Amino acid sequence: MNNYKRNFYLLLTMAFFACLVIGYYTYHQRVQLITKTEQVAALTDTVTFYKTKAGASGATRRIFRGSKDEVLAAAKFQDAEAYQTIKKTPGLHSLTNFTTVTRIDTVVKADTVYIQKDSTGKVNHYLSKEIIEPKGYYTANIDVKNDSVGLKLQLQDKYKVITQDKSNGFLKPKSYVVDVQNTNPYVKIDGLKSFEITPKNKIKTGIKVGAVAIGLGAVFLLLHK
Repeated sequence: MNNYKRNFYLLLTMAFFACLVIGYYTYHQRVQLITKTEQVAALTDTVTFYKTKAGASGATRRIFRGSKDEVLAAAKFQDAEAYQTIKKTPGLHSLTNFTTVTRIDTVVKADTVYIQKDSTGKVNHYLSKEIIEPKGYYTANIDVKNDSVGLKLQLQDKYKVITQDKSNGFLKPKSYVVDVQNTNPYVKIDGLKSFEITPKNKIKTGIKVGAVAIGLGAVFLLLHK
């Protein structure tokens, strides 16, 4: 009778162990497939540019996520500067790189150029002016003397970086994207890349340890009456 009970509990334990292993394996394979699909989509994704309601610029793109080795491989392929930063920065979790282009077509439409003779009788042409953009987006100091032009330009801008899940429609997996916006309409975002190192899943490690413990328990029951 004791052997029957022992064998019953042994089979029950082994069945539970087998279900746990199969369930974990199925879950792990599904997660791996989804992760690889997301990584390929992130590598082949292009930047989407748009204008904000205030007339400034915005850009959005998928974030490449993976282990540090996977992120390094992707960064080496896409962005050499990001690759070096990720490689040399211990404890780094994420990195977003974006580039901007500043364009101001006209600073002074028309103004008075002064003509003045110096002590030697030489004629000099000069202009000195400070320009403050009406909404404070930039200030400029212009100094012109003959064929020499000096320009001091200072721009005011603010950036907002958001990472979020983006819906792709019903029953479709969401995308993890980064969105960058600025406030100055004279500045345009023209490049964007983002990488994130995902931490190791402690739950998976716990399942593995638990599965091993159950297996050892089954062996113990088998060897001891």
